[in-house]
Amino acid sequence: MKISKIVREYIEDTLQERYKDAVKNDPVIKRWESIQKERNSLLRQLKDKYKEQLLKDVACLGFEEGRFVLDIYERYAAGHPAQEAAEARRKELSQQYKTVKTNIFLELELGKATKEDLEVMLAKVSFGE
Repeated sequence: MKISKIVREYIEDTLQERYKDAVKNDPVIKRWESIQKERNSLLRQLKDKYKEQLLKDVACLGFEEGRFVLDIYERYAAGHPAQEAAEARRKELSQQYKTVKTNIFLELELGKATKEDLEVMLAKVSFGE
């Protein structure tokens, strides 16, 4: 049986929603996102603190406020263990998504599945387990 565009889109949309939920609720990915938020918060605090101090120091040299531009750049360091674990987890979930989608399409194309059969197949899908 050839899969129609409507059925294909329905399957892809359903699987995509489950995939997004799995990524959003994955504890490994959540841990890395939490670390990133904390890092960004600390960087913001440090930038604000040093920017304020540097502007005061520059003002002491005679520069008028607003006539001096100060940018503080940050370098991003990759290789945090939580980041590597989160990337590996995302890759694993993505591979599961592709495999499940391919298997469902193959089963529908090669078999004589009905709408009920499709719903059962989709109900069994669970990423990250």
